[in-house]
Amino acid sequence: QGVLLGVIGLFGIMGNIGAVIYFSLKKNYKRTFEALMLWLAVWDNTFIICALLAYAVPEFLYYQGFESGEFSAYTIPWLVPIAQLASTCNILFTMAISIERYFVICKPLLHRARRGRSSTTYVLFLVLFAVIYNFTKFFELETIVLDDKTDGGSFIYLDH
Repeated sequence: QGVLLGVIGLFGIMGNIGAVIYFSLKKNYKRTFEALMLWLAVWDNTFIICALLAYAVPEFLYYQGFESGEFSAYTIPWLVPIAQLASTCNILFTMAISIERYFVICKPLLHRARRGRSSTTYVLFLVLFAVIYNFTKFFELETIVLDDKTDGGSFIYLDH
């Protein structure tokens, strides 16, 4: 799981970096499609990185002989909410691209009439909605360290 997920994740990251470079070099941020595609690639990279840190890195550490429980206990409370935020943004931006393409193809006159609007406000609205929607996810998990008096060790677990 750790190796295959890591390889596939790296291919996804490289593809998204290529998309970010391509849509950044166009220097045409007023066009909604380019802005939406740029931010879709950014949020998709965020999701892939969170997935790699949550699943592939602990497996790799375990395979190398390290105890990955402590790494996971401290990173999962942050990685899961960020991944859920990125997933929500991926869904919203995909829907926004579909709606924008619908208007370009099926309603071209209406699309040209709305052309003067800034894509920045559109992107900010989508991200703000996703942040508000996922705000409570950041308070669901916490890491608790319990000291074991009989063994002298400590147990780390996630609580929700």
